[in-house]
Amino acid sequence: MSWFSIVFFIGTMFGACTAQLSPTFYATSCPNVSSVVRDVVQQARQSDARLGAKIIRVHFHDCFVNGCDGSVLLDDADGIQTERSAVPNLSLSGLDVVDNIKTALESVCPGVVSCADILALASEILVSLDGGPTWQVQLGRRDSRTANLAGTSAIPLANDGFTLVQQKFTDQGLDSTDLVALSGAHTFGKAQCVTFRNRLYNFDGNGNPDPTIDATYLQTLRQNCPQNSGNSTRSDLDPTTPNGFDSNYFTNLQNNRGLLQSDQELFSTSGADTVAIVNRFASSQTQFFDTFGDSMIKMGNIRTLTGTNADQVQGGSSAPSVSLYLLVYGKRTRHTGLAYLKPSDHQLRSSVKDTTCDALEEQREAAHNQPTAREKTAVQHHLKSGALLSKSSHFLECAGHAVHAGAADCHGLSAPQCHVDHQIIRRTNCKRKKNTISLGS
Repeated sequence: MSWFSIVFFIGTMFGACTAQLSPTFYATSCPNVSSVVRDVVQQARQSDARLGAKIIRVHFHDCFVNGCDGSVLLDDADGIQTERSAVPNLSLSGLDVVDNIKTALESVCPGVVSCADILALASEILVSLDGGPTWQVQLGRRDSRTANLAGTSAIPLANDGFTLVQQKFTDQGLDSTDLVALSGAHTFGKAQCVTFRNRLYNFDGNGNPDPTIDATYLQTLRQNCPQNSGNSTRSDLDPTTPNGFDSNYFTNLQNNRGLLQSDQELFSTSGADTVAIVNRFASSQTQFFDTFGDSMIKMGNIRTLTGTNADQVQGGSSAPSVSLYLLVYGKRTRHTGLAYLKPSDHQLRSSVKDTTCDALEEQREAAHNQPTAREKTAVQHHLKSGALLSKSSHFLECAGHAVHAGAADCHGLSAPQCHVDHQIIRRTNCKRKKNTISLGS
């Protein structure tokens, strides 16, 4: 073993091959990925009974815009308009749990598991914890570096009519069975009054309620959602078993107790092929569970980024024009250094210093970052453009030598320098992935 190591992925890892989703994708690179995700969501679920509904909704909204690529998690940044500013996404929640999952995975498998895969795994685990089915989650998605705010028009809305909802599913390669099965996720969770108030007071602009709503249910909803106030007040999507994942959602539709227009019209639309599917699932929870798992797998395959077919592997004009940095760390000798690549000459050089620099250990402790073999930075290197991206850390100068510092620490750097480093370094926070790379294997 050399006195210091450079974790540097080129050539074979980022070659011209493509990859397919597989339930065993992380079997070698992160074998405990499912248990790590489960531990985090189990703990979070103790204080939030709606967590399953929240996470699966984020996953759904992610997949319907440019495919399942984690783009819904991106914050506003230079060149990025977050998808979460779109009307369908304004009430998305549970993102703090996604970040906690990512943090936990980064501690054991740094630079490996994508945020898109986290959404898929967490959705399955939470559905099963709430009494629903299990399915074999396909893995290997890579994260997008771009968001598509305009593309959020593809997300079905609560007040979309049946024909429009069906078309939006068809556009994603999903059929009527998928439509009904995936809508069954509304067997848990809540919806804000603003999403269904028109059904209670002024359906289709005629000053009357939706005639398909059960009269008793209508009065209950009106008590919770007054006509002119309480937009953010929530009602249970399933009034019978609001926090359990079961087939009661379909029985509700049969009884004209579907909360959202887009739900009730699956059953109330005369001649629709979805009516028979609703009846089938209402009579057999087993059939619903089996079909739901199949449809989740199908949805999870929508336009996924795999292998080198990923938006974040970019060259040309998108490559940074500054010198880019890579952590060098020797665990046995406790040497830390900085290797850097200038796009102009593509020469890799390093500066190494013993870690007796006073600030180094404090910075490591603050960042909870004592690098192990697997924590050595995962890097994509594109020789033609000089683009190089690394793990979530900043690099500072310590007594004239480059050292490794915490992600939140910009001491000693001017604001512009700190900004540049922040943009080129991979973040552990799924909501801040500007110019990042998730290796996914």
